[in-house]
Amino acid sequence: MSDASGKFMPMLVGRLHRALSRASGATPRRTLFRRPTVLTASAREPGFVPSPEQVKAILNALSAGELHLAGTLAFALGMKAGELVALRWSDINMQGAKLRIERFVEQSEVGLSFKGAGFGTAYRELSIPKTVVAELRSHGQQQQRRLLSLGFAPTRGEGLVLSHHDGTLYLPAQLAADWLACLRAQNLPEVALESLRRSHIGWLIASGVDVVTISRRLGDLNPEALLHMYPDLFGNTDDLAAVAIEQLMTSEPRGNDF
Repeated sequence: MSDASGKFMPMLVGRLHRALSRASGATPRRTLFRRPTVLTASAREPGFVPSPEQVKAILNALSAGELHLAGTLAFALGMKAGELVALRWSDINMQGAKLRIERFVEQSEVGLSFKGAGFGTAYRELSIPKTVVAELRSHGQQQQRRLLSLGFAPTRGEGLVLSHHDGTLYLPAQLAADWLACLRAQNLPEVALESLRRSHIGWLIASGVDVVTISRRLGDLNPEALLHMYPDLFGNTDDLAAVAIEQLMTSEPRGNDF
């Protein structure tokens, strides 16, 4: 389904999808990929950083499904839309609570392609919070039941974690647009999916996680680039440094170590 360069061949993919649809009795669509929804600009600007409480309120208001999981992974792991749609079940170790980000989907004028994700390595591995592991398990079970009801074989392993109802690939732009459309339909603040990634970064910084660890989790930024691109999230840490040194200088000595 790809040429030597790793890019998708949309015509071949479309024909294959229509053949599978006819075999399963499903109604074929004109194309495998859906046209992204056009949305007007609002408070969903990518530079906006929602607080963790705001993100949790949004997620609590959404029902379980592809979009809820997309928001959870974007906030909990700092994943981009292109990484979310490329995530496969084989990338997740439920028992070890680990998730490997090995690729992302890139859309260009010539089509779609999977590209390697990571900074300095072929992949990056992230620890997953227990609540996210539980949601992934539940989502996987629901996905398998849905696909079986449509006549498709189970897709665990190389199957996509996030996909359309019939298991087909989501476009990154479509996922981001559907996320906003869902928020709008429920009268929730239109916070962009990318903003959840920034909230993830901000929460790690506020929790005292060092910049090297944060850059490794993000995968596409080294520490210097992270400090340059998100200076507003780090705040005035120089004052904190001065306070720390002052406390050291004025504290009572514990003894003579010489």
